[in-house]
Amino acid sequence: MPDYVDTPGGGTTIDFEHDAILGVWFVPFKTGDWFCAVWRDEEGAFCVRHRFRYYTEFQDRDDDEKYWYNLRDAKSCRSDADQIAKMAKIAMEFAAGSGTSADFVDMRTARDADGRWALLAARTWCHKRDELIITSPGSTGTQN
Repeated sequence: MPDYVDTPGGGTTIDFEHDAILGVWFVPFKTGDWFCAVWRDEEGAFCVRHRFRYYTEFQDRDDDEKYWYNLRDAKSCRSDADQIAKMAKIAMEFAAGSGTSADFVDMRTARDADGRWALLAARTWCHKRDELIITSPGSTGTQN
């Protein structure tokens, strides 16, 4: 049985106000990008929400195809550091296969939600306005 089980209906947003968020990964590739966040839920289980986005010809974010996946590992006894290492390996393998690099934002270093948003806003691919915005090279718009 896999470590994680799919949690249908888990949503298409990530709550960066949540104190238990551990980290965020971003990997661009030729026709889109991959975005992933990991946190612990109220029961202490690791949760992963990740999204593949495929850019449209005109890079109009509203027309981009997005596929969200939600996973939860209720039986894990891994440490936060072990979980981050596991996700980092996945991100680096995906980036290597795409000929790009993975960017990791360690949310554990932030003291509060403002600190987490500051860490994200420092990345060229992410901006905070009224909602999370992940930018692809040369595009504008919002992330759903």
